[in-house]
Amino acid sequence: MNTKEKTPVKLDEIPALSTPLIAGIRDLTRDDRRRLLKRTPLRTGAKFGFAMSAITAGLAAIFHREALFGTGMNSLLPLAILMAGLGLLYAHFTELQHELLHGHGFRSNRINRALGFFSGLFTLSSYSHYRYHHLAHHRFLGTDRNSEFFSYPKRGLDGVGKLALAALDPSRFATVARRIAGTALGKPVRDVDDRQIARHVAQEYAAYGLILAAGLFYTLATGDAVLLLAWIIPMVLVAEPAHFLIELPEHFGLDAHGTRDVRLNTRSIEASPFLRWFTNGNNLHTAHHLMAGVPMERCPELHRLTRDSFGALEPSYFAFYRKVLAGEIKPRDETRATLN
Repeated sequence: MNTKEKTPVKLDEIPALSTPLIAGIRDLTRDDRRRLLKRTPLRTGAKFGFAMSAITAGLAAIFHREALFGTGMNSLLPLAILMAGLGLLYAHFTELQHELLHGHGFRSNRINRALGFFSGLFTLSSYSHYRYHHLAHHRFLGTDRNSEFFSYPKRGLDGVGKLALAALDPSRFATVARRIAGTALGKPVRDVDDRQIARHVAQEYAAYGLILAAGLFYTLATGDAVLLLAWIIPMVLVAEPAHFLIELPEHFGLDAHGTRDVRLNTRSIEASPFLRWFTNGNNLHTAHHLMAGVPMERCPELHRLTRDSFGALEPSYFAFYRKVLAGEIKPRDETRATLN
């Protein structure tokens, strides 16, 4: 992972990516567009509430693990399953954060930021930082200025061991640690060229740092390993690799720096119902890039209207990763390989 801070971008000076006039979109009426673009506050709120409730229940179970599972060897398996479940929920929460930064559910920036802060807490993903760079990604996609907020290693993935090592790469957390330390020392956020957004980014990293410090203090004061069991281990060993596997297919092996046509630089995966829920509809990534303002719930409709023109479409995540492991899908430009 490249640990250098990204060059600041001014979003208002970047030309927006125009939607290709393709069959399906070209034939949409004005009413169709309005319906597709209409916000979904109830659905977004319900998804956030369900995920937060499930995480709260999992955290409560970790706190009461001895009463629930005992203390012997027999307790290890149910505890490991619980921790894995929490890690998957943390990854899912990051996908909900993606929906919030696009404003699909709520018009209010304050509501989106508040919910986005909590959605990113369990993976230490700053909402304002992610939003700033992700919106730039949408505008820059297909140019040599395209870059991503999540920069995962993507080289040499043609093997289970290589893919596992890339998914478990811990370098993002080193970068996050530096950002948290930088905010504690009062250092400016150098890769955000907007003073208000930079202030929000610093506030969020500082808050994450305080929460981590409080958890560490509790651990030292009580000797209880709940911080490790409920957050750190699930985040590092489950949430991070799960998020890597969700994000990798989106532009991997495609010309994300040389063509502006999202049908050629973005990939969609027609996943199972469970994975559609788990990725929060982000599996249909080409439709998302075609009309980023369309809420994730309506991406399947947009996908159906436009899928015949897509240059990269896989029937499942299994099919995609089978091709990656076989070396059939490779990084197009390893010197610039990034992903969102």
